[in-house]
Amino acid sequence: MDIGAYDGPFTFELERRGAQVTALDIQDPDITVFNAVKKIKNSAALYVRGGVYDALPETLGIFDLVLFAGVYYHLKNPVLSLQRIRKLLKDGGELFIEGASATDHLAEHLNNGLGLPKSSLRMTAEIRDRLPISYFDAEHRIYHHWSNWWFPTTRCLEAIMVDSGFRNVDLELKKNAFYNYSHRRLMGRAEADPAKPDPSDQKHEHMVATKDDVTPTKDLASYPPNQHR
Repeated sequence: MDIGAYDGPFTFELERRGAQVTALDIQDPDITVFNAVKKIKNSAALYVRGGVYDALPETLGIFDLVLFAGVYYHLKNPVLSLQRIRKLLKDGGELFIEGASATDHLAEHLNNGLGLPKSSLRMTAEIRDRLPISYFDAEHRIYHHWSNWWFPTTRCLEAIMVDSGFRNVDLELKKNAFYNYSHRRLMGRAEADPAKPDPSDQKHEHMVATKDDVTPTKDLASYPPNQHR
């Protein structure tokens, strides 16, 4: 599956390499010329118009490989998107992911704010990249377009992927061809973890009470430990 296929460059390349491909995107395939290219190439690729939040195995099937390139930072709910992708993959199936990062942007602003020399920028970025944080760019300062939202560090995206049902996560922040090697972006791969086939299950997010706790409490300090409300 090629999620965020747009006009289909990866869809048709995957097909050329022998895959049976389903393309998923919210765009009209006639406007993005996906259908025109499909006709020219006499392609058998299937196009499904819809969003990743609604991508379910009951309607789309189960896949060996999912390509998720240049999408997650356009989403306000990237964790949900990865949970959906996990359910689309067979156990041990592969996810290939690519997207934007906040690391270099935040490192530059931190260096400037603290008055640190430019020579320390690389070290600042390395330290920042090891922190599991994500920048919600409501003011669109990193990419100047309203459709860009979450920008994680490498460690943050790795943690999200593990929590969302993936293992053997291998990510790298580097320049790549998606943006003509102009700046560093995240890219890598992971496997669908058989131990966590449904990461969206409520039990993975909140405590689920098994009995009614009617113990009277006077204040928060006296509240039973390891209980959450």
